[in-house]
Amino acid sequence: MSAGYDGTIRRWNLETGEEIVTHAGHRGEVRASTWLPDVAALASAGEDGRILVWSPEKTPRELLSLGQPADGLTYAQGHLVTVTRDEGQAVVVPLAGGARLDLDLRRGGERTASVGTEGEGFLVTRNVGGETFAWSLPDGHERGHAPGTGSSGHYWPLVQSCGPDVILCDEARGPEAMSQLQVRSLGSPEAAPRWVRLVADTVTGVACDAERERVFVCTGQGSCEALDLEDGRTLWRVEVPQSFCIALSPAGDFLVLGHDNGDASSILDPATGELLGNLPPCHAGTVRGLSFAADGRLASWGNNNLLHVWRIRRQP
Repeated sequence: MSAGYDGTIRRWNLETGEEIVTHAGHRGEVRASTWLPDVAALASAGEDGRILVWSPEKTPRELLSLGQPADGLTYAQGHLVTVTRDEGQAVVVPLAGGARLDLDLRRGGERTASVGTEGEGFLVTRNVGGETFAWSLPDGHERGHAPGTGSSGHYWPLVQSCGPDVILCDEARGPEAMSQLQVRSLGSPEAAPRWVRLVADTVTGVACDAERERVFVCTGQGSCEALDLEDGRTLWRVEVPQSFCIALSPAGDFLVLGHDNGDASSILDPATGELLGNLPPCHAGTVRGLSFAADGRLASWGNNNLLHVWRIRRQP
């Protein structure tokens, strides 16, 4: 599935690369999309402020109209969650119908920066002041709040769930380019963090392994680290080209970094950081995203509006 500025959502056959169907229903660009596994349908959020649900028969159902552009979309426990760009709210809508919930995130006048981390029954949101909120679903009760750090991170990914924990990342202001990583309890973000770690660069991607033991971090200046989730210590660190995104395979045997400036994506051994190989440089610029399917196939996309699907195997 892909969504873009042309206002369409496209579904693709991963085996052949052929387009299965094109969905067109938004007036303006599609800002976000997500798969709804419970009902085998797609959902999309647009510049037009509408949240649409697409059945296999292509007939769109308007679930909600915000009246302003929507930023981001995620599916959590039978609910779609989106963010209003201007009013600083996360809007939660039951997929089966019912009243919407408006979660007010405007502490200190800051608008919402990120939304979508869900785990252990919670939804986590952040605003551009770095404040973190945990909400229970479906009642929208605020379960915890961690104050902001005075940091700005509205451009880079800020939240990553890892079982009962949440990994937060802030890009620090000031003459030195530093990022702050911290791990907190997902159900009680106001409690003191388990650990805080400063990274001497802008963090551009975070991934967590299925065993909830390691955190992988890539940076814009060109480094990748594996950290112990329990105490934050460095397990390994390697130098790589400028990185924009990171993805860990479902089996945990490959860690892939998407690079800037047309560099080939790196394939690392998650256990050691050893370079196993590279994907060919096929995106004519920055690799904007990486995503593994459940069967281990990898999708990559970049500035040239091309989507590539890869099979990664170790050499015998």
